[in-house]
Amino acid sequence: LLKQIRSLRGTLTSSIKKNTFFVFGNLLDPINNSASSEEIRVWKDSKKTKDCYKKLFKEIEEGSEETYIARVLKKIWPEEDASEENVAYAIAVAQTILNPDYDKLTIEENVIKKLAARHLVSI
Repeated sequence: LLKQIRSLRGTLTSSIKKNTFFVFGNLLDPINNSASSEEIRVWKDSKKTKDCYKKLFKEIEEGSEETYIARVLKKIWPEEDASEENVAYAIAVAQTILNPDYDKLTIEENVIKKLAARHLVSI
């Protein structure tokens, strides 16, 4: 059962990453999951990545109610049928991937748990 849960989390994490890049489109340069730590550092330090990190919770277009993170979530769950826990997890993953202070692309459980718990409280 634990293996199944981990597999589902891995699938969800991949979907979050893919859809984060899809929603930001040309605003965010692509990066390979197997990039070196130096390549990741350069990518995280880039203006594009930092700008996308800042825009994650901002409106896509002025006057629009939809934020970038809301669009990512809608891509993952078009029927809006996700649990609050999965939404909090997805927000935490998208935020962690773009965070210039987090020097990895892999998601560490202890980091994501704290951030997801914070988002769960605010949902």
